[in-house]
Amino acid sequence: DLKKNSTEAKAKLLENVESWAPGKEVDYIKKDDGSMWVKNAGREYPIMLEKDFKSFRDLCDDATSAWRMAFESKDHIYVWDRPSQDKDSAVNMVKMFAVFPGVPPSVMYDCLHDHDYRKVWDSAMVQGYNICHLDANNDIGYYQVKLPTGVTNRDFCNERSWRELGNGEYIIMNHSEPHEACPPTKAVRGVSIKSGYLLRPHKDGCSLSYVSHSDPKGWLPTKQ
Repeated sequence: DLKKNSTEAKAKLLENVESWAPGKEVDYIKKDDGSMWVKNAGREYPIMLEKDFKSFRDLCDDATSAWRMAFESKDHIYVWDRPSQDKDSAVNMVKMFAVFPGVPPSVMYDCLHDHDYRKVWDSAMVQGYNICHLDANNDIGYYQVKLPTGVTNRDFCNERSWRELGNGEYIIMNHSEPHEACPPTKAVRGVSIKSGYLLRPHKDGCSLSYVSHSDPKGWLPTKQ
């Protein structure tokens, strides 16, 4: 019954949402600074451009001393963190690098990009779905993550952007944006400042760089 009610509530929220579809013309709004925007549900949303994807790739490749090694495994999984560069958040930025033998970048990209398939590999996901497409490479989506007992779940309303850069490189990245079909829930609404994946060919498989700069908001237990 809970699952049925949740599905019906989602359908009601999304029934009148405008969404781009293949073949449909996009009315882009170009600002004086060169940025591109699209209007949806009475609000303007930024469209990620080539320079935005390259900036994210540079962040993934950044090897300056600002990054501190936080974890290294025998399987060559590396995790770093660094202080926030965002004046509105003191939460550290985290970066991870791993190699997946035998998995082509295109396959990994499809797995990460598919809302429905995420249920298979993301055991912490309570709910996740697409709200609307802004154009061919940007959409708005909802995601809720389950936290340990005693800690309120977090949820996010994010604009997701993706692009194939050539030479087998793919980027999927996101940041939080509000949307009328993504109202507050019983979960604490977190904020993604800048998060995403960079995929590249690596021998017979691919490498994955993951950057997360997200503010979970609310209360979380501190490490003793």
